[in-house]
This record gives sequence, structure tokens and C-alpha cells, in this order.
Amino acid sequence: MDKIAIKYLKAGLSVLPARRVEKRPAIGGWKDYQNRLPSEQEAAEWLKENHDAICIVTGKVSGNAEILDFDNQGELYDAWAASIPPELLAKLVVETTQRGGRHVFYRCESEADGNQKLAQRRGTDGKLLTLIETRGEGGLFICSPTQGYNMLQGDMSSPPILTKAERDTLIKAAVALTEIPLTPTECSSSPMSPLAPSQTPLQLQPSSASDRPGDDFNQRGNIRKILIKHGWKLIRKDSKNEHWQRPGKNDEGSSATFDGKHFYVFSTNAAPFESEKPYTLFAVYAMLEHGGDWSAAASSLKQAGFGGDTSEIPAPILIKAADVKHCKTKWLWPKRVPMGRITLLVGKAGGGKSFLTTYMAATVSNGTKWPDGTDCPQGSVILISMEDDAGSTIRPRLDAHGANVNKVMLLQGIQEKDKNGKIRDVMFTLNNVPSLEAALKATPDCRLIVIDPIGSFIGGKTDANSDNAVRSILDPVAKLAEKYGIAILVVAHRRKSGGSNADDLALGSRAFTALARVVWHLTCDKDNKARRLLLPGKNNLAAAGNGLAFSIEDGIEDDPGTLVWERDPVNMTADDALAQENGFGENAKPGPDPKAQNQAADWLVSELADMQEHSVKDLQEVAKAGGLVWRSVQRASQRLGVKMRRGQFGGGCVWQLPKPTTTIRTNPVEN
Repeated sequence: MDKIAIKYLKAGLSVLPARRVEKRPAIGGWKDYQNRLPSEQEAAEWLKENHDAICIVTGKVSGNAEILDFDNQGELYDAWAASIPPELLAKLVVETTQRGGRHVFYRCESEADGNQKLAQRRGTDGKLLTLIETRGEGGLFICSPTQGYNMLQGDMSSPPILTKAERDTLIKAAVALTEIPLTPTECSSSPMSPLAPSQTPLQLQPSSASDRPGDDFNQRGNIRKILIKHGWKLIRKDSKNEHWQRPGKNDEGSSATFDGKHFYVFSTNAAPFESEKPYTLFAVYAMLEHGGDWSAAASSLKQAGFGGDTSEIPAPILIKAADVKHCKTKWLWPKRVPMGRITLLVGKAGGGKSFLTTYMAATVSNGTKWPDGTDCPQGSVILISMEDDAGSTIRPRLDAHGANVNKVMLLQGIQEKDKNGKIRDVMFTLNNVPSLEAALKATPDCRLIVIDPIGSFIGGKTDANSDNAVRSILDPVAKLAEKYGIAILVVAHRRKSGGSNADDLALGSRAFTALARVVWHLTCDKDNKARRLLLPGKNNLAAAGNGLAFSIEDGIEDDPGTLVWERDPVNMTADDALAQENGFGENAKPGPDPKAQNQAADWLVSELADMQEHSVKDLQEVAKAGGLVWRSVQRASQRLGVKMRRGQFGGGCVWQLPKPTTTIRTNPVEN
């Protein structure tokens, strides 16, 4: 231990002998070494006494050294580490502690802050447990090679120097794991993590000093009567501070100072306050009057008249368009499935939607080309499926399409604690977006998430037909897609035919199609039930494209079959297919008599005789003026084999005769 301690000292670390059980320095007057390094002679004299531990003083004296201290057997370390970029995590110094915790050691590019609590939760006894905190300016920690402290990676004598951005990454990841908000909406600073007097309280979220009772109390509150009420005594004043004495102390010494903004406690016996830490006025009020219940303290102050009028008009957030960075849309499947957005796939039950999603998962897992010849970026896929069994359906289909199954993850549920603290498996729903984000962090190369079908994952209490309810569920999902730049494919069932807009047929609220940036429809070819048509609905990010067609080729024995794509595109939209379905489906209502159909066919031939494309909208107007029923004209277009396609730049559908023709007079029932 002696040689290693000297090694630490030569590396510019303020190393001191310590008592392992008490976890404090074994020498008196150790605070002098918060400002200067011990000499090698001093260190050698100390080490002759065979102390059972050594410690390192953090902060400026040790080159702006700081640690993250993971307590309670390091229960949050793995979750924290999973959220840190691998290249950053790899260069940190990490050791285990005598009680199974973790120390993460590094130096800061700028001066280290004081000690801060970052993550907490309440224990079974209702008391707060600190799970992650920093040891910075004014702090210290017991370290390896003390018994029970073992190095996991790196060397204490050569900690990395982190930039502000890198340190912020570590701190934010730790704060994200707290179960007790460190900055309640009622308080601007964290009363649970008081800092040194010269430092600004940690701001974890924006605050408005005019609105929150805690902020207002910090500005114009008075804690003197509260301190006296709880046994504190004001013993003297000087030009800068008031000096206060804790309850039960009877000599002339002070236990804390108050400068009008911070109550700085340096006594080690001044519960509920911790030593060497300042507290805001609101923190003093909350701890003495409400036992540390920040919400109750804020509510009480609100009733006492602290806090602004929240009924005022909220301030608008305006940015100049000139300050917005121009970003190009990135595509998982060019012009069909965007990255960073939600895509909706709509189709009837049994129509092949899940076959298509497993084909897409296989394509992404290998990075092979899409059926239209465009490139596909390789990456992992997270499949969230309710209706297909993993072993008998999903895995065989993935294998049949040659998927790299090591890159396809099946999210089958989440684990949560019940009221008794026991871990249990529960079904995943989109109310658990944080769990989905954790899955993304654990799969850093994820390119696609499939949710199949969406109706099974919106949660039992969510009304699938309510726009507001659906938006409240899907908005966080859309933000997650944008944050991580991944494509999210949402599968929805289709209701029965009706109307003329295919996008309106997605089962449930119209918010499903409104929030999706691209919508695709999967339907059966009415003339060939084995042929599937993947047809475009709305596309907010690119010009309307062509559809595609495929068949499901039967496999051998237990092989579930594979998709076989046709080379040629399908010049049809989902609206076109719906119009044909409504007009010529086998369940269509009885149409007009043969005479009316023949009249419509004669008229349509004459209108399209120039073999040019004609706007359907214009044809509707002319037909109406001529007294023709548009449904009869639609049926006539089918009999004549009229070509239908979407016009350019969203200009609506156009019709064109395939070749010169004469009027077709056949029995419409037979035809």
C-alpha cells in the first residue's frame, strides 16, 4: 500500500492515510490537504504507522479530481453504464467498494463542483436513500488498494481528463435514474444536493423564479424565526455573515453561517443538515418544517402567498427560421420508410402484414437491397409483436428470409417491482416509453422498431378512438424516433370498406394516420387473391411513389414460406384500390341497369379517345353536367381497363385508355 500511495502522490493526487471502517482520514487537521499536496516526507511518516486504508482528497488540490459514488451495492451502476457511450465509459477509472458499490474516477477540464446528490429513492422505511452522488471540491473517498476496494478498469494514478460535455454526459445519465425529482417544479435548486458557498446550486431543469413558491421564498423569505423555533441560536454577526449555533450546543462556538442566501452548516452534529454544505432558504424551510417533503413545503408556501400567478399567459417560445438547421430526411427504405419518423402499415387481418414486417427485419439485419433495388442500411431491429408466437412463427419466418437473427431483438415484456418490492414480468405497452428507450440504448445500432399491431400496445385504459388519447401515447414515441434517428413501423388493422380515402380506414382514431409521416396499405389483388399489393397512402416527406407487389411462396414441409417480389412497380394508389374494391367487390351493392352502364362506357370512351391522361376531377365534373352517375362511370372504367395513377406533385388521380378501343357492350353482370 505504501508504494501505491506514493505513486498516487507523484501523480498529483492528495493522498492521506485513512480508517477503513470509519471512512475518514486517520490524521488530524486533514483539511489543510484540501489546499495543498502532502510532501513525500509527510506521506512516508504517515505510512510507517500501518494504517488500514488510504483516501484521495478530491477537487482542485488533486487536479480537479471527482468521483461518482454508486451506493447501496451499486444497484444503479449497470443501468448508468449502459447509457454511457462505450468510448467514454472505456476511459474511466472504475473500482469496487467494500460494500459492493462503485467509484468512477476522473479529472475535470475545469474546476470540480462540490459534492452533489444525483439519484435517490425512498427506502421501505420511507427514508431517502442516496444511490449516486459526486465527491468533488471538499470531498474525499477511500480507494484501492485498501482491503475491499478492487480495481475494475484503469489506474487511479492516471485518471482521464474529461471535457465539460463528457462530464455532463455522466451527470445527466445519473440524474436520469433518480426516483425522487432533484428539482421539483416548486423549487429552482436542488435542496437535496447543497453545494459549497461559492457555487451555484445545480440546475437540472429550467426554472421561472416568478412562478414557483420555492424560488420566491429563496428571494424574499425569512428563515430566522424558523431556525429559532427549532432550537437554533443567533450568537453573533460580522460584516458578511450571521453565526448560528445548533440546538444543544452551549459553548461560544458557531455551527453554521447565514449570508442571506445560503445557510452553510459545518457542524457534524446538526441533524437534519449535513456538514460542510450550504442550504437554500427553501431547503431549510422544507427540512425543518416538513421533514424534507419538498412538495408539501411548496404547497404550504403557495398557501402563504409565495409564488407567481400561474394563471398569466405563458410566454411564447419563438425561434427564427434562419436559426433552424436545414436537415435532409434520411431513409431506411428510400422514399418509402423514413428514419426518425413513424410509418404506418395498414391492412386487413391475415393479409400478410406480419410476413412483410419479418421480411423487412431480415433485410435490415443483413443490409441487403430492398425489392425496388434501393440500398438498405444494416443494423439491428426491435420487434414488438403480440399476435405471432416467437418460436413457431416469428423465428421460422426470419430464418426463411435469411435474417441475421443476432441482430433481431424481440421485446417480450418489461420487469417492474410490485408493492412488496418483488420483481415481476409484465406486458409492455407504449405507456412504458422509458423502457423502450432503455432497449434502444442497449441496442445502439438499432435502425428499425416494429410495433405489431399498435392496438395491442396502447394500454388498456387508452381509448383507441380518441384523438387526444392516441396522441398522448404516440407523441412520446414520435419524439423517441426523432431523438435516436430510427424508423418506427406501426402496424394497424383495417376496418371494413367505406368512403373513398384509404387512410381513413385504419382501425381506431385518425390520429394514427395523422401522426405517421408516411402511410402504406397492404391489400389483396381483387383478381388474384395470392397477390399482395403494397400501395401508397399519404407521404409527407416525398412525392407519391409507386406501389409494389409480392406473393407468399409456400415453403417445404415446416418452412413458413417467403415473399417473392415482382420487378415491375404497381401504378396504383391505395385510394385507387379502394375505389375498385367498393365498385367491383363481390359484396358490392347492385349497380345500375345495363343500359346505364353502356351509356357510361360510351361516354368515357369518347372522353378518353385522344389517348391522353385526363384528370379524374375534371371527368367527374363533366359527367355530372351530362347527367351521368359517377358510380356507373367507375364501373365502366374497370370494364374498359382504364389505366389509373396518381398525378405529379399531389395533383390527384388521372385516367388514360390503354390502347384505341371501341365501345364494349357486354352484359355487365357477366362482365
